[in-house]
Amino acid sequence: MRRENSFSIITRIFLFCSGVSIDLISRCPRFEIIKYSSIGVTIFFTSIFAFISSFFAFSIILDSVYLIVLFSTLWGFLIFNLDRYIVSSMRTSDNIYKNIIKAIPRVLIGVFIAITISKPIEVTLLSDEISNYIENQKSLKISELDSRHGTSILNLDSRKDQIVNFYNEKLSIQENYYNEYKCECDGTCGTQIRGRGVECFSKKKKYEDYIKQMNFEREQYESLLSENSIERKKLVELHKKRNEELEATFSYGFFNQLKILNEIDNYSIYFILFLFIFIELSPIVTKLFSSNGPYDSLLMSEINQYRIEYLKSVDDLNNERLINKKMNELSVKNELHSKQLEIERNMNEIVLERYEEIKQKLNTKISRN
Repeated sequence: MRRENSFSIITRIFLFCSGVSIDLISRCPRFEIIKYSSIGVTIFFTSIFAFISSFFAFSIILDSVYLIVLFSTLWGFLIFNLDRYIVSSMRTSDNIYKNIIKAIPRVLIGVFIAITISKPIEVTLLSDEISNYIENQKSLKISELDSRHGTSILNLDSRKDQIVNFYNEKLSIQENYYNEYKCECDGTCGTQIRGRGVECFSKKKKYEDYIKQMNFEREQYESLLSENSIERKKLVELHKKRNEELEATFSYGFFNQLKILNEIDNYSIYFILFLFIFIELSPIVTKLFSSNGPYDSLLMSEINQYRIEYLKSVDDLNNERLINKKMNELSVKNELHSKQLEIERNMNEIVLERYEEIKQKLNTKISRN
């Protein structure tokens, strides 16, 4: 009994998702319709999950909302079509081993689809863990970089302090020479003789000679400080550049997050993966281990009927070709026979003409005699 007109829109949608023929399923009992509607529900929601999953993935890769929705929709339809084909093309028999062998390629495709659906969802659900992992790794690398370059910068700063201290000591000596010179010339120390005596001129000369030496020391001091400053500036710029390069390596791209996802010791990713594998393979397993129902019988009947009609049409075509061949052979024979008769008729005419010619010659000869 047909129930095609009694199907609701939702039932029709789910039956379409399961890949069955509405015309055939309408002749089946209610339990068969429920079975294939349930399979259609699984395929439908798997496609919805595929759309959501790809939306998360493309939102990480792309910036345009329109492109994200477009590619996510295309991916959802692709997964829907694959699931629908996998389930609808699966034919079971009474031999369980043959069924398992036929199901292996479909199971592999189903597992692959489950992985492609689950990974973007895993990335989205574990985004906090991934961000923390990236930040921790970034902090460790930056600390190592700061430690390596920081040691070099500290060495330069220490070297600068040594140069400054050494120059300050020279300045202190210069100040002492000046004080000794002034003190001697003022008569407040040394010989206690005020005026420009021998000792005063000696200490003055010593101070002036040291001033000349300090001019050279000042040039050396400024040169060393300049070199140290340039080297420190280069090192700081190198550290900044390396830091920027290091920051760039810790990107939040989708594939980088997938790579990090495998490094995170989190059993929840396996739970999500196995959940989607279970959802994806449930229609296949259901058809694999369930016996042939009324729909399968009707479908095989339709297939056999088509084969019979096809073979009949092939036989009719072969018979028609055989008849045409016989007709062609008969036509050729008739044509050959007609040609033969025509040749014989022509030969008789030639013989008759020859006979008349000879007869006429004989009559002419007799009349002359």
